[in-house]
Amino acid sequence: MNASVFILSYPSVSSLAAGASGLRQALGQWLALCDHIARAGGTILLLDPPDEAPRSASSATELLATSRLGSVFVGARTDGSVDALFLRARRDSEGPDAATESISAQLRRFGLRVRDAVQRWGGQAELVGLPRNRFIVSYGARSDEESADEVATCLPLGAHSLRVKVAGDSGLSACTYLQSVGGSSVLLIDQRVMPGVTLAQVAAFAGDKVQVIGVGAEDAAAGATQMLCVHGTVLVPPGISTTLRGHLWRTGFQVVEVDLSALGGPAVGTGPRAFVVAWPQCVLDDTLPTYATRRGELYRRLEALPAA
Repeated sequence: MNASVFILSYPSVSSLAAGASGLRQALGQWLALCDHIARAGGTILLLDPPDEAPRSASSATELLATSRLGSVFVGARTDGSVDALFLRARRDSEGPDAATESISAQLRRFGLRVRDAVQRWGGQAELVGLPRNRFIVSYGARSDEESADEVATCLPLGAHSLRVKVAGDSGLSACTYLQSVGGSSVLLIDQRVMPGVTLAQVAAFAGDKVQVIGVGAEDAAAGATQMLCVHGTVLVPPGISTTLRGHLWRTGFQVVEVDLSALGGPAVGTGPRAFVVAWPQCVLDDTLPTYATRRGELYRRLEALPAA
């Protein structure tokens, strides 16, 4: 999804998922991710993790891997609304949770209208935006098929969606969209986790100006579908093949490796797209808590943590 503004939440004792490395290593890798996004021209809005730990491990995962927390929708919609809407993800069992309510309150302070999903839905991890007002909407392990209908009502007027059932954890394992500064468009897909749709069908939906590339098993395992593109800079997980890196470079992308293994591994996300919520068409308010204004504070927090 093309955007210059991203919402992220830093690792803390309350949000670090089970199986993650120590907090110092996790925060160091997260800060490096933010620095890469900022150098590429992106702006980061910070969500402070709540002091109170979530009741479940899945809730903790969503506080850090914000793509699972929900998604921002902009543009005029069929119900007549035009504001920036944050549709909050819904897990299997939803109930009052002080930790997630704290996050929702912060999102409202950003100027977002927050609404809870009615259907079980996995958040932006299940949504990829393409040119010409087209969207790939996935569902599967974390989302019910009916969630695609709910997401469709949040999309801009005239939007077209391709609904895809994924066999993986979420749409993070299925596809990602990249656009270079020069206008080249690439859609990476792992067809093995999209058994109900062919490469040709995806290409026909995306249009002839989008190059659709099927990734191999090794690149998929390394997190190729969890790459994040910021103004033509592609942030890639370690282990991506030199063949795929070279193709992206020749297509006009800058390729930067970002190691996020300390943030929890495959159960949380192996690539940077898992840890961001994109906010297209965001007009920033100078009073909002950005990474740029709080970077020094966060690095001091890192320095104060004990070494592993």
